[in-house]
Amino acid sequence: MKTQVNTIWPILNGIDTVSQEKTLKAVSDKNALGETRFCAINRWRGGTQTRSGISTFDAAGTSHSHMENFEVDTDLPQGFLGTDQAPAPTEYALQSLAACMTTTMVYNCAARGIEVRSVESKIEGEMNAAGFFQLNKKVRNGFSQVRVRFNIDADASDEELQQLLESSPLFDVFSNGVPVEVELSRA
Repeated sequence: MKTQVNTIWPILNGIDTVSQEKTLKAVSDKNALGETRFCAINRWRGGTQTRSGISTFDAAGTSHSHMENFEVDTDLPQGFLGTDQAPAPTEYALQSLAACMTTTMVYNCAARGIEVRSVESKIEGEMNAAGFFQLNKKVRNGFSQVRVRFNIDADASDEELQQLLESSPLFDVFSNGVPVEVELSRA
């Protein structure tokens, strides 16, 4: 698909399409500019609680700081012996998938001159705690199925919206998996 910026509306779907066009051209001309690394520092806070700090990322060959340092807390529900003071990590994963699919679709619609008036989604993930608790090696540790239902009002066909939703980086991670390297050191 060829990217087409809507010059009549320099801001479309909340996206500055003039700046977007410059970014897309730069990455198209030199793909290495698209290489990005995100980072979070996670610390255990006791029990089932953690806190992650998110403050920097690398993009276009340069390290960048967010406008503010973000903190994200996680906990488990009481049924899993947590204190239910924050969403579970798995709930953040589901929320992240839905949010990434939404923003990727909206961003790419703006690049194509497609107006999006509203987007809402409901996401559900199914898992069996017997895997997480390592009680049954035949039961998967993570989600066995994820369902996302979108309700979208936009000037695009269902096929185009489906393709744009599925172009999300986290859709790729969830549907294709990604190698994860775990390195251990002692305090």
